[in-house]
Amino acid sequence: MDLFTLFQRHILHPQNPASDLLCVKYYTADIKAKFATHGEAASHAQQSYHRALLSPLTPPVEITKGYYSPTRATPLRYLSPPDKSDKVEAWKLEEKQTDVNLALDLYRDALRQEAEQLVICTNDTDIVPALKRVREDMPAVTIGLVFPHHPTDEHRKPAKDLKDQAHW
Repeated sequence: MDLFTLFQRHILHPQNPASDLLCVKYYTADIKAKFATHGEAASHAQQSYHRALLSPLTPPVEITKGYYSPTRATPLRYLSPPDKSDKVEAWKLEEKQTDVNLALDLYRDALRQEAEQLVICTNDTDIVPALKRVREDMPAVTIGLVFPHHPTDEHRKPAKDLKDQAHW
């Protein structure tokens, strides 16, 4: 997938034909194969995708990685009504640093006046505080929000907290 062309032609240009896309910044964490449904195949597929994004034959994409931290968890068994004494052991995978890296880069790019417009493709409300700060401290910066969704998931809506921080 050519993210640069996707954003330039189909997202930025319709919003403002005079906009020029400078860079796509992609925030992710490497898959942990031992936890993935498709194991090593999932990890190899992700690595291949990242190599394709970084190809010199495509426009500039920067990849910033966090990581997954697996921990032991003991959530409640799914029962109705819940029984607080009935717990199960499970793995809990937490993505670490990805949201923080995104939030810091958003703020830093706005502060350094490296962009007049920041466009974020997420529905993760962890970045809302950073967006609020950008709007407060650099009000001339336009914030665009692209909501990722799948056609089969028509009930999923953009997070209101995120929408409230976006100009479009």
